[in-house]
Amino acid sequence: MPDPFENDLDVETYTALGAANCAKPPKWIVKGLISEGSLVTLAGSPKLARKTWLLMHLGLCVSRGKAFLGMDVLRLPVMYVALEDGHARFGWRAKLL
Repeated sequence: MPDPFENDLDVETYTALGAANCAKPPKWIVKGLISEGSLVTLAGSPKLARKTWLLMHLGLCVSRGKAFLGMDVLRLPVMYVALEDGHARFGWRAKLL
């Protein structure tokens, strides 16, 4: 009986073959930046970094299927939760975008 642990493949080749057979390519929401099922964290200095503006722009681009900062986008429904803004401020920002 042949030894199942003996083969001609080194560990790197075996791992690459296994990954090629099991891994699916990512489904990009924003091509090359955000894939389906990923967790994204955005951090920056308070006020000056414009994090809210950036994420509102991202949400609008995804909801419309429009490019985000030159990257292709998959059109999907978006739920934006604005815990820091009131209704009037959120509406004002959305109109400016």
